[in-house]
Amino acid sequence: MSKSSTKAEYRAIAYTIWDALHIWSILFELGFPITVPVNLLCDNIFASYLIANHVQHARSNHIQIDYHFVRERVAHGDLLVQYVPTHL
Repeated sequence: MSKSSTKAEYRAIAYTIWDALHIWSILFELGFPITVPVNLLCDNIFASYLIANHVQHARSNHIQIDYHFVRERVAHGDLLVQYVPTHL
């Protein structure tokens, strides 16, 4: 259970990336490589900010492992995270 919405959102993003990588590997094995990044929509502005900026904040130490994994996937070009407001 997460104590903050940012931590919960970040964990959800990390788990979504894990799932996407799993699907990509299956598709690759079947001969259908994915060459475009996954466009992931996020409704938490602080989580989107952490992904877009390379600065590690003291308030985000509790999500450090997920942070590095998500940043690595963004830097590798596997993932594009965009902020969208909760209510459109």
